[in-house]
Amino acid sequence: MSRRHALLIAVLGAAAVSCGSSSPGGSANAGSRADQGGASITATGSPDAPGAGGGGAAIPGSGAQSPATAQPGAVGQHAATTPAGGHAPVAVASAPAAPAAAGGPAPAGWRLTVYYTAVESFHTGTPVAVTGCDLNADECSNGTTQLGNYPADFVARVKDEGTGRITQKGSYRGRYLAWDAQGGFSIDTSASDANGNPLRPFVSAAADEGVPLGTHLRVLDCGLDSTTGRPPAAADCGRLSGPDWVVDDRSGKAAGSREIDLYAGEEDRPNFENTVSYVIATVNARTSLP
Repeated sequence: MSRRHALLIAVLGAAAVSCGSSSPGGSANAGSRADQGGASITATGSPDAPGAGGGGAAIPGSGAQSPATAQPGAVGQHAATTPAGGHAPVAVASAPAAPAAAGGPAPAGWRLTVYYTAVESFHTGTPVAVTGCDLNADECSNGTTQLGNYPADFVARVKDEGTGRITQKGSYRGRYLAWDAQGGFSIDTSASDANGNPLRPFVSAAADEGVPLGTHLRVLDCGLDSTTGRPPAAADCGRLSGPDWVVDDRSGKAAGSREIDLYAGEEDRPNFENTVSYVIATVNARTSLP
């Protein structure tokens, strides 16, 4: 028997066995379909077995396969490699890839803090002695000169805010008690920026050394209160988002801290930090800085 005749008989026999299965030009229904008698014929070949392209019935003796539609839930699986000498298998749809984030991850938000100059007359705590560097001391750090006795809550506020105006009678009246974490207390002529110039209310801002002095910035979004987790009132945020701030002071934080301190001037009442609503500390704020 010739090879052609043997192949023809094999094909006719396979067609008789698989009567009702999909033909190359017909429709398929997830690898199986019901015949006229209601019986279901399902492909039994493994999707990854040679000659079984995604569930289609292999044609005996040919190395080829009949087309088949992917089983439900098979989206994303690749079709099996076509055996040598066979026909290309029907492609199976792949799940769409997740879109890449445009431009990479967004930068972290900024921390905003409002700072101010304490005023001694609004503080009435028990007096404590303060030592440090006198006004005319050159290259002084952690000095031991007696600078006077001041209310304890005033001294504490100076350490928090950086400076406090002295109002009591004496040689330092009208001067400023200044605090530096490395150099301790000293007497100054003003609440000064990094260049020794007076701080300017609602203009001066302090940042770490990663932000060059002279940089202008705007507050675009005040973020969330660091204690309550809620956004500050719109009017309070408006006080901070309106000005054109200039970085002319240093915060003392490490470079890359993403913290900005905004100077609001002198306190004008007792318990200033708790009674003036725009004296805030927030996180996840947005500024014009990248």
